[in-house]
Amino acid sequence: MLLPWILVSCAPEPDADRYYRLTTGAGDPAARMEECGALESPTMQADCQLTVAGQSEDMATLCVRIDEPVWRSECYFMAAEHLRESDPQRAGELCVQAEHFRSECVQHMWQTELLKLSRHGSRSFPAALPKATALYLQWETLSEDSDMAVRFWRLFYTSGFQRARFLSPSHCAPLPGEHQERCRQAAAAHYTKQLRSAARFPRALGVLCALDPVSSEAASQTRVPELQSEPAAELDVVIEAVHGQLCVDGMPRDDAADQAILLPGFEE
Repeated sequence: MLLPWILVSCAPEPDADRYYRLTTGAGDPAARMEECGALESPTMQADCQLTVAGQSEDMATLCVRIDEPVWRSECYFMAAEHLRESDPQRAGELCVQAEHFRSECVQHMWQTELLKLSRHGSRSFPAALPKATALYLQWETLSEDSDMAVRFWRLFYTSGFQRARFLSPSHCAPLPGEHQERCRQAAAAHYTKQLRSAARFPRALGVLCALDPVSSEAASQTRVPELQSEPAAELDVVIEAVHGQLCVDGMPRDDAADQAILLPGFEE
């Protein structure tokens, strides 16, 4: 009468049960990661190993145990994120090991700090620029094969304009050299977003199309918040282009809601 019980007790543990036991259980993470390798599905193996590694206080030392390269890169990315505040230098080293996600990892390292520098809006650009430059140089060497320069400065200036109550391109004037142009492009990109937002509402779109002349100065005199800004030549280029794509004879086009606003020359 004991035979059925013996047969049942010797049955192999289903992979789903093993995965659940390893990823939710206790015990040495390294040992559990080793056992994850016995799962039949390669995807389940890697997911199990990554989950268990993330439960360790020293995740970075376990990432090397993940055989699958993409999942191993994800592990180093996660480990770098955990150390971003407490040990940024070590976090940067881990980003280098996150081969498949190196560029994204490095961006996560500097992005939070950069946003802090622009939190006071566009008026603070001149004062914040030296610190932003130091931050850029700190991470530049780890991003030689990426477009970090474009993404870094675009975020610095666009986030500053986003946090300002009023779009003021004149805040770019005190900036040196190429930074002034980057700043003005960011102002134009932000104005484009304002106009896109206005175009979603029939009344605001009607006001936009009725502008005469079509300029940022004329738009600033309206009662539509999304059209208001400090007048500037770079904003005139934007509003003229938007007006030309959405309006005809001073009225919204019938298909205005379906138009994609295209502004060559301005980075977003």
